[in-house]
Amino acid sequence: MWKDNMKEQLELVTEEDRDIFIVMSLQDKAYELIKSGLKNYEFRRRWRKGPCVAYIYRSGKCRTLSAVVRLG
Repeated sequence: MWKDNMKEQLELVTEEDRDIFIVMSLQDKAYELIKSGLKNYEFRRRWRKGPCVAYIYRSGKCRTLSAVVRLG
């Protein structure tokens, strides 16, 4: 059943809309600082080249997907 639903969702994305999607994990404190504008940069050892859409996962006590951000 899950695979059928995923297939239907993927068919809704056209070639023009196709982006690279990633999940980025942030601690609650870092998430709140970025959201408030006090923190402007998040440094990572590895990063992809080019634009992408990032789903932000809060890995602290909250443990949820909290935001979607277009990067690049």
